Amino acid sequence: FTAFSDTAQYLYASLAQWANASLGIDAALVTGGAGIQTTLPGLRKSMSSVLSAFAPRAKERPAEMAEEGEIDLLIATDCISEGQNLQDCDWLVNYDIHWNPVRIIQRFGRIDRIGSEHDVVYGFNFLPELGIERNLGRRWTVYRQGRRFQDPDTRELLGYEGIYLGDFEISKFGQISTGTITRSMQEIGVEDRLAVALPNSANPFIPHSPAGKVRGKVVAGSDSSVGEIPPLTAIVINKGGRDGIEVGHVLGLFRTEGLVRAGKTGRLVKLPEERYGVAMVFRVFPRLSYALVLNTSRPVHIDDVVQNP
Repeated sequence: FTAFSDTAQYLYASLAQWANASLGIDAALVTGGAGIQTTLPGLRKSMSSVLSAFAPRAKERPAEMAEEGEIDLLIATDCISEGQNLQDCDWLVNYDIHWNPVRIIQRFGRIDRIGSEHDVVYGFNFLPELGIERNLGRRWTVYRQGRRFQDPDTRELLGYEGIYLGDFEISKFGQISTGTITRSMQEIGVEDRLAVALPNSANPFIPHSPAGKVRGKVVAGSDSSVGEIPPLTAIVINKGGRDGIEVGHVLGLFRTEGLVRAGKTGRLVKLPEERYGVAMVFRVFPRLSYALVLNTSRPVHIDDVVQNP
């Protein structure tokens, strides 16, 4: 459980595919705002279908619907923290602690119910780091959630862009903290977000080709309003740390010019991909990476291929 829809989406994006590939189980996401998502193929994307697949015995799912399969990992907001029988489950995790303790009791009540076949049910809580006041005076980064990056082939959520707005220092810590904006690159407003600033560090690296095979696509440029991306500009690619991408990897930029009609037959033939430039990775995240476009003979386009040079 989490209180926030965007946190639930983050958890689903981080865990669902991993759980399916590594543990052989299917996952689902249920929120009031972001709707329903699941890795279970063929399952109807409705709350009743997902909850019945997660707790088929407690929900008294008809036998003829058993072929829809079962869900073993359910990520949800408090939209299902009341009035649901989910006692097929015996593990519950509170990813965040709601300000109202009654809500925590309600969450746990979904699985600690009469009719459970489990002798023991478990509840786990993620707690905020102790001594957060140690961050007094520490530089915080102010950012705004930007574009949503999605894999062009699998439609998997790769992450969200964080738009840097400025820096902030806390001067008084409490339930509501106050501080000073020490740097502002853009207007800072209500609902913009804070994160502890990462230390400025330059890790040495040597540009090199990937050891394994890499093939991905350009999913975005540094500016969504620009259709053609020039050299010495950042691009976002749909390959990250989980795919073996490292800082310093040099990748070729490829594009095909499409189809042509061959000779007298007039048969359509796909032209081979041609390399027109290279890019070097400078920032790696689990599902995506940022790369700097180096020399190119033409502008970079979204959906162009990046692969071993």
